[in-house]
Amino acid sequence: MNLANKVTISRILLVPIFLLALIINIKYAEIEIGKYIAALIFIIAASTDGIDGYIARKRQQVTTLGKFLDPLADKLLVTAALIWLVENADIPSWMAIIIIGREFIVTGVRLVAAGEGVVIAASIWGKLKTIIQIIALASSAFTFSSAKPKSQGICGTASPVTTSDIPIQCSFRIGALNMNFPKKGSKAR
Repeated sequence: MNLANKVTISRILLVPIFLLALIINIKYAEIEIGKYIAALIFIIAASTDGIDGYIARKRQQVTTLGKFLDPLADKLLVTAALIWLVENADIPSWMAIIIIGREFIVTGVRLVAAGEGVVIAASIWGKLKTIIQIIALASSAFTFSSAKPKSQGICGTASPVTTSDIPIQCSFRIGALNMNFPKKGSKAR
């Protein structure tokens, strides 16, 4: 197993540690530092996304296992964070459902295309969406509100909104429906 794949596996292994930090939620002097520890773990895990790809390309060690594990690790990390934010009432559940649903759709389209010998590589827009999503989720982990005031949601319906919703809603608007389809006639190499 090469170094890039080990880095990707470390991201997968950081997901339960991230969740454990959220669940235990260590308090020190009435400050919930467990959430800050979880946010730091999330940022470390998210940063490995670029590192593993860089290592694989630089060392010319791109593998089928890496192509499978990298998006899986991303989806596990983002899904865990979204579900926690819903559980903690920091974002409305419909938002997480749409973002997670979009991930399933893109993965399904890529699997069908791969079965036909077509590789759908991530575009610059998909990469930008991931960066914005990671930043939004990390910043949401650092902002906590015990009072959930009612306000207009991004679709015009009343939904609980906190300061942590703002980056998530920006991420949702910018990238939740971004899908990358292959150009006609493109084949796997």
